Amino acid sequence: MIVLALCLESCCFATIFTLRLCGLGRHTKFGEYLLLAAISGGMVFTPIMEAIVDKKGAATWAWLSP
Repeated sequence: MIVLALCLESCCFATIFTLRLCGLGRHTKFGEYLLLAAISGGMVFTPIMEAIVDKKGAATWAWLSP
């Protein structure tokens, strides 16, 4: 199920990325930076949240990290 979800998500990401950059003109590079920063936030905050849950034992504290 996870593989199927990731396959469907990969198609959506390419479409969203293209549509968001369309029409930005001279701000296209800045738009790219913002989109990539938003995506990589999930890569950074997920392990931090997991460590907090493992240490504190409650998911409530983990939501303070983002």
